[in-house]
Amino acid sequence: MQSRTHTCGELRLGDAGKKVMLSGWLENFREVGAELGFVVIRDFYGTTQVVIETEEMMEKLNGVNCESTLSITGVVRERSSKNPNQATGDIEVVPTDIAVLGRCRHNELPFEINRSKEADENARLKYRYLDLRNPAVKDRIVLRCQVVSALRQAMTEQGFLEITTPILTCSSPEGARDYLVPSRNHPGKFYALPQAPQQFKQLLMVSGFDRYFQVAPCFRDEDARQDRSPGEFYQLDFEMSFATQEDVFEVAETVEVAEVIENPSIIQVVEKWYEENMIYYTITALMAVESSFIPFPSEIVIPPAAYIASKEGSSLNIYLVVLFGTLGALIGALINYFLALWLGRPIMYKFADRYH
Repeated sequence: MQSRTHTCGELRLGDAGKKVMLSGWLENFREVGAELGFVVIRDFYGTTQVVIETEEMMEKLNGVNCESTLSITGVVRERSSKNPNQATGDIEVVPTDIAVLGRCRHNELPFEINRSKEADENARLKYRYLDLRNPAVKDRIVLRCQVVSALRQAMTEQGFLEITTPILTCSSPEGARDYLVPSRNHPGKFYALPQAPQQFKQLLMVSGFDRYFQVAPCFRDEDARQDRSPGEFYQLDFEMSFATQEDVFEVAETVEVAEVIENPSIIQVVEKWYEENMIYYTITALMAVESSFIPFPSEIVIPPAAYIASKEGSSLNIYLVVLFGTLGALIGALINYFLALWLGRPIMYKFADRYH
């Protein structure tokens, strides 16, 4: 028997009058009276409102907590008060049957699903399956899938072959420490996880494979960086035979353009990343300038505008950050000057060991 006829983000006004079966998680249940309640059911594709109008249906949801798994059969009808912020906001489902497929045993979740990004990171990792139900988190994974798909299509169109290189290999002298995997058949010996497919792709070029690429996993035993998670990350890796530097640049630029055309939402992500990092590096540079002028931690005299801009979500113009930051540096220089007159020698030399 089919578990659903439609997804929770699929129904539209044209489906009014149809008998449907939906499956998903109970996102919200608002009980208005003994015979009236409103249910929001969610799956991967979206949400749908279900209106309960009988005491029998209300009893089936008695004691059912949020995030329980439901299967709802009912009839689609037009909503009297439409919700323009919801994809299925023009319709609602009146249930004829409700089945609880899986009951959530907890009356209170460790964090609210739609605000899981604000929760403690340890809690998010412990309850990762709940964190991934957050549409904001889910959309990042969907975007990654779309990006990788666009990369593969663009590289294939330019004549590249996708070749997967080995994961269990020998150690090679590179910039980071290797991860080692013990061998059961050869006691005392180990495999090394590749930091990058450098040697393998060079072997392919020598073998006559003209154009190679893969979305390569790289394993490096190193600390976390701003643009890289520790331990494991992925990169678009490609190699070309008989190519100049300009040939490589042309391929990379073509792939990037194709990727953005295929996924316009990437532009918004890149713009946000650029703004956040410009503010971050500007603040860092200004703190370094200020710390060379003043004898105490530079955080004390960070200008208010720069401080606000360093907070997540701020849209403060980067030029204001530079302006106020420069003023802060000048104030620090004046403080240093007057203190130097008072003590009889420049402060920055006296406190040089604090910064160098």
